[in-house]
Amino acid sequence: MNRINLLFISILFLLFIQGCGGENSKQANYPTALGDGVSVTTTDENAVMAPNTLTLKDIGSDVAKILKTNLMLLNTKEAIVFEKEMNYCDISGMLESENLGNLKKLNTISNYQYCKSEDTVQNGKIKMHYEQMDNNGKYPKIAYLTSLENYTFNKIELKKSLEVESQISYKSDKSIKSIYLKINGNLNYNHTNYTLQNITQTINL
Repeated sequence: MNRINLLFISILFLLFIQGCGGENSKQANYPTALGDGVSVTTTDENAVMAPNTLTLKDIGSDVAKILKTNLMLLNTKEAIVFEKEMNYCDISGMLESENLGNLKKLNTISNYQYCKSEDTVQNGKIKMHYEQMDNNGKYPKIAYLTSLENYTFNKIELKKSLEVESQISYKSDKSIKSIYLKINGNLNYNHTNYTLQNITQTINL
């Protein structure tokens, strides 16, 4: 009878220890599982991805739109004013701009403050440098874009210090025919970061 009682007590004791051990094991696993649950994806703002051919084409197209927007603004001006200007945007926001240099080599610094129009949303600061213009300081054949601050144009953001070299060709009616691009620097496109080095494209417009 004593042996049976002793055996029964021993079994209960072992079951109690195993139950406690299992409980402690589960509690110890929770922090480990949570700590290992972090992952990096293509939408991580800190990740830098290698763009594929299709993405590069889309990026080039958007950069060409930025250049075209600035070129059209320059080419449609009645006269180049060499002083700071503050203008309201079509829908909302402000644009502060300043022209420096001369009609042969012109620098335009544009500071967009959440500037909205029918087709674009722009925010940030860029510099455009124009060369090989006509006698009125219009229709440049060479243009350089430098992002002085992070600059957003619709769904693309050019990071500070990104540079674009471009060559512009025009049709007989003075509308833009094509833009040859060379892009160097960091940008964010569709919530993904890219670093581009000497990426060249010709965009037909």
